[in-house]
Amino acid sequence: NAGELRPSPNTGRRPPATGGGASGTAPRTLGRASLQALAGQIQNNWDVPCELPGGRDATIAVRLTLDERGRLVGPARATHSNRAIADGVERAIRASVPFDMPPGYEQQEVTMSFRTATMCENR
Repeated sequence: NAGELRPSPNTGRRPPATGGGASGTAPRTLGRASLQALAGQIQNNWDVPCELPGGRDATIAVRLTLDERGRLVGPARATHSNRAIADGVERAIRASVPFDMPPGYEQQEVTMSFRTATMCENR
């Protein structure tokens, strides 16, 4: 009967592949060291706004898509309640292009966050 649920014969195993017969694998997720290297490239181009309200203790969420050659695919998005802080990170991202990418990297969305507390510590 259509719509009737039946137990899967694949209990405890991955379901069989279905679809258009495409092959391949999803891009490998960047490891911690690679993410830190990308963040370092951004920080090198970012004048951290320690003097702005909230700038000394900010956490900025960043989402960007990078291609295999380290170029932006679409705009980078930084999120913080103080738009000036987020804009500064976005400018630093654009100034960092092209990024030095790890071997075997394939285009994918990258998310990271920056905490200014440590960056503002000695300022």
